[in-house]
Amino acid sequence: MKTLQKVTFGIVFTGLFGLLTPAFFGAESQPDQAGLDFFEKKIRPVLIQHCYECHSEDTKNLKGSLLLDSKHGLLKGGDSGAALVPGKPAESLLLETLRYGEDSYQMPPKGKLPNEVIANFEKWIAMGAPDPRNKTSKKQVKAEIDFAKARDFWSFQSPQSQPAPAVKQQKWPLNKIDYFILAAQESKGFAPAPAADKQTLIRRAYFDLIGLPPTPEEVKQFVNDSSPQAYEKLIDRLLNSPHYGERWGRHWLDVARYAEDNTNMGPHNGPYPHAYRYRDWVIKAFNDDLPYDKFIIRQLATDFLPETGPEDYPALGYMGLGPSYHKEVALSRLTLENRYADDWEDRVDSLCRGLLGLTMACARCHDHKYDPLTVEDYYGIAGVFASVRQTTRPIIPDAEIAKTQPARDKADKLTKQNTELTEKIRTWNKRNALLKEIIKKSPKPESTLIAPRPDIKKQAIIKFFPPAEELKQNTAQIAKSNKTIKENKAKIADIKKATPGFDLPLADALTEEQIRVEEITADRMKIVYYPNKPRDLNVFIRGSANNLGKLVPRRFVQVLSKEKPKPFQKGSGRLELAHSIANRDNPLTARVMVNRVWLHHFGEGLVDTPSNFGKTGALPSHPELLDDLAVWFMDQGWSIKKLHRRIMLSATYRQTSNVSLSEAQKITDPNNRLLSYFNRRRLEAEVYRDALLVAGDNLDLTKSGPSGDIDDSKFDRRGVYAMVSRHKLSTFLQSYDFPDPAIHAARRANTTTPLQQLFVLNSPFVRQQAQKLAKRLEGESSEKRIDAIYQILFSRTPTRSEMQIGLQFIEQTDSTGTPTPAVEQIPTFAGKRIKANVKKLGDRYSVELWVKNQIPNDQRIITGYFFSRGKDSAPKAAGDHLGIAGKYRPNKEGRLFFYNGDQKRQSLFGNTVIQPGTWNHVVMVRDQQNIRVYLNGNSKPEISGKAKPGYESGVSEIIIAGRNDNFSNFHGQLGAVAVFNRVLNPNEIQKHFQAAKLEKDELAHAEYLASILESDPLSCWPLRTDNPKFSQAVDITKNKNNGTYEGRQDVDPKKLTPWQRYCQALLCSNEMMFVD
Repeated sequence: MKTLQKVTFGIVFTGLFGLLTPAFFGAESQPDQAGLDFFEKKIRPVLIQHCYECHSEDTKNLKGSLLLDSKHGLLKGGDSGAALVPGKPAESLLLETLRYGEDSYQMPPKGKLPNEVIANFEKWIAMGAPDPRNKTSKKQVKAEIDFAKARDFWSFQSPQSQPAPAVKQQKWPLNKIDYFILAAQESKGFAPAPAADKQTLIRRAYFDLIGLPPTPEEVKQFVNDSSPQAYEKLIDRLLNSPHYGERWGRHWLDVARYAEDNTNMGPHNGPYPHAYRYRDWVIKAFNDDLPYDKFIIRQLATDFLPETGPEDYPALGYMGLGPSYHKEVALSRLTLENRYADDWEDRVDSLCRGLLGLTMACARCHDHKYDPLTVEDYYGIAGVFASVRQTTRPIIPDAEIAKTQPARDKADKLTKQNTELTEKIRTWNKRNALLKEIIKKSPKPESTLIAPRPDIKKQAIIKFFPPAEELKQNTAQIAKSNKTIKENKAKIADIKKATPGFDLPLADALTEEQIRVEEITADRMKIVYYPNKPRDLNVFIRGSANNLGKLVPRRFVQVLSKEKPKPFQKGSGRLELAHSIANRDNPLTARVMVNRVWLHHFGEGLVDTPSNFGKTGALPSHPELLDDLAVWFMDQGWSIKKLHRRIMLSATYRQTSNVSLSEAQKITDPNNRLLSYFNRRRLEAEVYRDALLVAGDNLDLTKSGPSGDIDDSKFDRRGVYAMVSRHKLSTFLQSYDFPDPAIHAARRANTTTPLQQLFVLNSPFVRQQAQKLAKRLEGESSEKRIDAIYQILFSRTPTRSEMQIGLQFIEQTDSTGTPTPAVEQIPTFAGKRIKANVKKLGDRYSVELWVKNQIPNDQRIITGYFFSRGKDSAPKAAGDHLGIAGKYRPNKEGRLFFYNGDQKRQSLFGNTVIQPGTWNHVVMVRDQQNIRVYLNGNSKPEISGKAKPGYESGVSEIIIAGRNDNFSNFHGQLGAVAVFNRVLNPNEIQKHFQAAKLEKDELAHAEYLASILESDPLSCWPLRTDNPKFSQAVDITKNKNNGTYEGRQDVDPKKLTPWQRYCQALLCSNEMMFVD
């Protein structure tokens, strides 16, 4: 997707050399021989080496529609607009790009060219860019899109109902779905798997539809029901459960990138205190089986519909809660306009990928490289969102608001008076401070002034008002004003108490208001809203608001329109846009939703790129089945519940997952795209936690309302009601692959990491649930307790061997629960930090540690901070911070970087990419205002530059594995950490690195620590010798600056009884996490 920092390789290169205008060659003056010689010696070789591979006549896949191997090619240009002004280097994007400007493209993509080469390009441009290459290319650079031909692509053709194919096993299909599945299997010589047993089937259905396990009683009832309709009745009962909406509403919230705040917040970008109302609206919509076409329309434009009222405004949270980038009026006008443009890109991306399966955001800078989507298509939709404002709206009728408005007017008047008095008090206090200084310097009760009088011929003595008297009067005014403020606050409280409905219920929604950035002064802007004035957007050339192209009317996508799309006329165009999407004639909408539902039932979609139905997406595994289901879905009134029923009553869905694969299956269909057996699936984070609460019999089934903290072990509601934060996502949710709520999620990842097992082994929450599970069954025999635990957790009885293992564990465990001796273990961090106070730390210090990052470098804005010096929770993250960069800066992913907080805002970057899963030795040195960072014993600093201390003078607080404001904390492992109250020199650093004897991902820990201690650190935390059950991080120096692990409680393992430990082991098992 496009942001200026996220553009495909080819398009970025277009930005490098741009679409050169005729001005480049227009003068047709003959360059002198010296200029041509300079081109041949200094410019052509660089173009050949770094550019021709992607931008020449011999290129197989021409990038950016740009040819750089001829003068004609440069003149004709590519997709992104002018990039070079002959004779004017300062105005040439080419030069800016070569210089790796932060707000520009950065080319070549493999690394910045040497400074002397860039200087040659600057000189060449200043010379007028002489170029002797006059051949005319025969290669077709760019052709207009043939939309008629483009509509021949499978996903742009209207789906048609398909006849059931012929199959050999006539008795196997239970509905039409099965014919398509079986025919595909038989064509490869495969056969379907046997049906799953009833215990497996009820557990599968429960987790699929309501996200909760069945009770042992419910399992028993279903197993004993021998009627042919038993399974069908089960599905109907689950579809009518209020928990259905909680389960399937959460799936939609991933698509809608639901969150309750923003990565950075301010007066113009969150947080969203009423966000939960959108979540609750979605849950209710699924429970009510709101037809999917109406579901779309109401989320985009319910305020335009006559049949809905203000109570439905929470639906607008789909776009009203969209991520909003940081905005403040001190930023430049261009910066603010680009921030709003980034907001619009999110809306276009979420809408088109979420509802249409189109990667439209790729067309922000240029026509899509693979799909028939134009830049005009992008801005036609973006203009809709440029014409609306994210704000709050009351969800009760105007008549109800009017009843309580007089009370709010009174309260507002009192509040305004308090504001004015507060400002006066501030002025009086400043004046009093000055008066006190005057009194100190002039202690006399009164002073005289000898002044000439022009009307009399002598001097007059004039007395002026004593400062002490003014001070006294001001102090009295302050006291009086404070009293009035206190009385006004009491009056406001009384008004609220006496006025039911005083606080209006609000929803984060949209209004029809155009947003503009206007200048107050050159250094200060204002953000202005113009109601009911929709805005058409100009094309932003190269995606920048500073480079405008033609004006594009608000409209729908051309390839999805039968004729040329007509401009939207009704306000912003939200309702017209919604109707264009939720339309039988739209070939994508039903297909995309059917595919999403299929994905959540089978673990894989019929199209396994659920948000990309374009040419770079996957082809459907069963195209006729997808089309037939899409048509059936629309014919059934766009009913999602009926679609569930259709899928779950099929023989395909009822297959077992417990099969032995044949060699043919392993080779021909290793990913089970033919569905010859059921896919075993892992539970999502929230559903797994819900199941743990069910096991402990302490799940609170309260519905709707404000969110809670899922990292709090006392939070016992369903996971769907957990707070979702873009600023600091829950540690638990992150560990179990919860998607980034700042962007649309096509699907959730399924990773297996040490962090997940460490969570269940060390989590106070899991330990608490194990204790509660064990307590549920006290008083029974061991055999009955084990049997009941298996029934509760796995909906089945234990096997004979499982029973024997359980009995042996209980009987052989020491009744005292004596733990085995602790072994050394390198700690793994997943968002929690270590905090320590290192006294006597000055402005000349060093920090040294071993780092192993365990998440992809392009997964987060910042991959992770692993060291921070500054007060915990300091405003604006004041401090020194060291970490690994992520995707927020182009071409900086995976590089070490230093940052001194949001007040100083100085950043320094390294050049080496820190590969995930590898150990790296990092040393940061602060020498007053000089910063050096060394990597892996190299005597040459990886980072070297100047940066003021971000922390306040004397601050001694140290944060390990995170930042002091909890933003982008580290995920991975850390070796020993040492802090020195001096500057380490390169020889010492190299000595320490060599002592660790890094080989095959192993460190000589003892030898490394010995080397560190020889250098007399102020503090040294080995980490790996700390007891994982305790919160203390031990400092092995004489200074004993012990740290504290966040999230660890000093709970002695002895406190867990054998039964509790047995229950904990089962709660950590794979069977608890997976559904067959």
